[in-house]
Amino acid sequence: YVRNLSVELSRFVLFPNPLRMHGTIYGSLGANASFTETAVAATALFICSRPPPAAGPRVNEGNSVIDAQYLRNVPFLKHAMAAADSEAYTRGLELIWAYSRWVTDTPATRAQPESERRRLAVSAAIPLMCASLLGGEYKGHRGASGYERPPSAAFDGDGGIQFGYDPLSKLAKHALACLTPESAARLTAAIRTHFDFLGPAYDPLAVLIAFDELRRATKPVRNLACGSTST
Repeated sequence: YVRNLSVELSRFVLFPNPLRMHGTIYGSLGANASFTETAVAATALFICSRPPPAAGPRVNEGNSVIDAQYLRNVPFLKHAMAAADSEAYTRGLELIWAYSRWVTDTPATRAQPESERRRLAVSAAIPLMCASLLGGEYKGHRGASGYERPPSAAFDGDGGIQFGYDPLSKLAKHALACLTPESAARLTAAIRTHFDFLGPAYDPLAVLIAFDELRRATKPVRNLACGSTST
């Protein structure tokens, strides 16, 4: 039977974006607003939400594997990456520097070996640049509009930048709560429009069930017991 894939494997196995597969049964999933909103929000989580220092480098490094695939394979991102003098690229570099200062300057991280501090400092570079190139603007960065200090300082980084949000909060996840509302809409639209693949296949069973329901709804299903055909 189908099991959830190990994160060590699933970060290399991305689900196709049904919004880019017109005229196919799988593409019909794109008409299911609940499915697409959840899938796009999950994809955005791996790009824009960075964990606090206590999480260590593991989450960032895993997300970097995913986001590097977007940077290599999404033409929109490849072109944006090539414009090294663009505002989005510059903003990405600023975010990388601010995050690295934040996560390496806590009592816990200051006590770590220098090699571990360096690893943590660069761990979020790929996701932060990816988020910026997609139009994401973090609340608190250079006075970005719409910034409200979060109830907990867990995700509040250098200079008051809100680098992430609680991944267990459905509301925060769908709103991309670490980004300004305008830039969250831009980033979400870019994913929907330009990404041939969405987030990793952590839960293939959920997609297989949704796909099977579509197949049953659109194709005749033979009743093997009586030999009849129904829809």
